[in-house]
Amino acid sequence: MLEIKDILKNIEKYRYLLGERSLLKVENLQRLGEVAYKGYWERDCEYGIIKAFTEIARLDISFDEVIENKMKIPVRWHSICCALTGAFVVFAVSLPEEDIESAVRELVKFHNDTSLPIFSGDGSFIPSASPDSVLCRDSIMNWAKKTGIPPRSAERRERCARITADVAVKTAEIVNKKVRFSEIVR
Repeated sequence: MLEIKDILKNIEKYRYLLGERSLLKVENLQRLGEVAYKGYWERDCEYGIIKAFTEIARLDISFDEVIENKMKIPVRWHSICCALTGAFVVFAVSLPEEDIESAVRELVKFHNDTSLPIFSGDGSFIPSASPDSVLCRDSIMNWAKKTGIPPRSAERRERCARITADVAVKTAEIVNKKVRFSEIVR
């Protein structure tokens, strides 16, 4: 399993490769969640996170840059939830270096311990359950066991789209409180 120290190594490498990037404070968290949710359906969860931050927070990064540099990180993400890996890229390029570890810990705790999804998505009923793991497959299987819904169902895909939105919103909450926006040159 990927440990926090491994996540931090990858974030450090992303920061080295991509540099620091400016972004705007996210005022409309609901809109950010909506863009992340739609991005999941367009491509996948990592794309949803990056798309939300490029569109809403005006983060100057392309998803192609993220994918291109993913091959250069020291520890492979393997099967970690890609909504989290997208958030880690946002942290890498936007947070003050001294705040990154606490941000990672806060986001991982939120992801693992919170009954997700919270975001309403398409409005259909999707039961919530804590993922209990950063690993995609384990998170899905834990949810399936707790809710009785098959892991290969349309409901599971809707769950993942909504969790992408939840992770985007939590990431923005963390960034909003840690970035000194008045000091950012736009």
